[in-house]
Formats: sequence, structure tokens, C-alpha cells
Amino acid sequence: MTTPHIPVVAAPVDDITAREKRRAVIDRAKIALMNRHGMTEPEAYRWIQKSAMNNRSPMTVIAGLIIEGLVDEHLQVVTPEPVAVAMAS
Repeated sequence: MTTPHIPVVAAPVDDITAREKRRAVIDRAKIALMNRHGMTEPEAYRWIQKSAMNNRSPMTVIAGLIIEGLVDEHLQVVTPEPVAVAMAS
């Protein structure tokens, strides 16, 4: 009689780690909005959530922009202007 093989369950641990990292980024962004713009924590979370929906981006992307200071005083997401590349002829 052989012992059945029990698979190693690594995926849930990886999911938890990734979820914790996403949450930490969003928490840092909330703190930045609260400090820079005087928002409450629920207001900051909702702003990140709405901005993510409006820009069709994950909340972590919007949170990263906030952390990097790419949100202006009017709470508009500021993205770098596209750079025109001259083609050599």
C-alpha cells in the first residue's frame, strides 16, 4: 500500500503575501492623501478607488502615483507628457 501524495499548498501563501503588499501600498497612499490633502481615511480610500475606476487602472497603480507625488493639488492624476521622438532620416 502506498501513501497518497499530498500536494504542497504554496499558492494561498503567495496570494496572502501579494495581498499584503497591495494593501501596504494602498495604505501608504491613503496616508499621503490624508497628510497632503486633509482627507479622512475613508475619503482617501474612496478617492483611490474612484480614480482607479475612472482611469481603468488597478488601485495599486493609482496608489503608486500618489506615493510618487504624481497627483496635483487639484487631486488630478498627473502623468508625464509623451516624449516626441525624432526619426533620423
